[in-house]
Amino acid sequence: MLVKVYATLAVLLLCVARLGLAEPPHGELRNGYSAICAVARNEHLYIEEWIEYHLCLGIDKIYLYDHESDIPLERILLRDIPTTVNRVIVQRFKGHHKRFKEGFSSKMERFMKTAQGYAYWHCLQHYSSQHSFIGFIDVDEFLVINDAQALNINSILRDYEPYGGVSFHWRTVGSSGHDRRPNNSVVDSYTACFPEHHEVHRQIKSFVNTRFQPVMHSPHRALFRRKRRKDYGTSASESHAKRRVLTSEAPSIAPLHLQRQNLSLREFLRNSSVRGRLRRKSRILEERRQSSDSEAVGGPDIDSPSLVDEKYRVLKSGLTNVATWDRIAVYHYVTKSREDFEAKVERGGGAGVTRKLEYFDQVNQQTTNICTGAQDSRDRFCRNKGFALL
Repeated sequence: MLVKVYATLAVLLLCVARLGLAEPPHGELRNGYSAICAVARNEHLYIEEWIEYHLCLGIDKIYLYDHESDIPLERILLRDIPTTVNRVIVQRFKGHHKRFKEGFSSKMERFMKTAQGYAYWHCLQHYSSQHSFIGFIDVDEFLVINDAQALNINSILRDYEPYGGVSFHWRTVGSSGHDRRPNNSVVDSYTACFPEHHEVHRQIKSFVNTRFQPVMHSPHRALFRRKRRKDYGTSASESHAKRRVLTSEAPSIAPLHLQRQNLSLREFLRNSSVRGRLRRKSRILEERRQSSDSEAVGGPDIDSPSLVDEKYRVLKSGLTNVATWDRIAVYHYVTKSREDFEAKVERGGGAGVTRKLEYFDQVNQQTTNICTGAQDSRDRFCRNKGFALL
């Protein structure tokens, strides 16, 4: 009798699986709904504030790639961040790179051979199965939640589950007149920003939907290896009209977790099998991107997943015509003080891009507005969280 019951149950489960109902709801039964991947080098003065701030917003886990910092970031975090702070994995990796202009089959292959490209590739390869959305931002960028109805960042990300991912626009902040490094937090020290309609805000940063097997082909956007199921999700109008908001508080705080792992960019680039797979995948994904770019619009009912902005508009490139910040803005503290910017120029950019010192004065002249969104988000989400730096 018991054997017949188990046999019947097995048949029912098989039927459910074939109907496409066995897959659990997106984001459930995973190790945290959202995560951030970031690369840092000699950012020990600011990394604690950046981590604590984003944990307040409800980010479930942070994967921090330490690119040969003079003072290992894991040492800083173990020493200074309270033991009640959580969900941080630090991985130290080594390797130098430069941005080559020739010799690559695609822009994605070129990006993969930078420190930032390698870290993003590693993050998606090893952690995408543990989260529904993974965001890729820098440690000089702070997510700012402007949506008054959002309980945390996850309540916003859930609205974009039918899509390949969602991208949010920069709000670029300057030095606020500081030549020397101020003795205060980043969000309090720097509020002078570019005017609202300045073209610099057209740039985006993305949270990708891991369901569609994303690959970051630049610091700003992704391509996707898995096609969309045509029966997945609701219609665009329904998803706009019925936004799902989480009913729970942000995740509780767990002990800080640091993981030491020596990753070598040089060994990765020397691996001929990896290079071959990378070239093949980059060629296929580039062709798919060009094909999707030729289509008029996208949405949850089309075959190929797409990145959208916060207004559900499909993005065709890393830049958009008009920036909006109704739900989330990415505050980009592009210079901080002159002292900080000089150090930034000396260490170079993670994607092989280094600005010149003259850029500091250019930013100073154009940051004529005041932006306090990061302060507002901190005051709204970080109250009673016990973070010393905030």
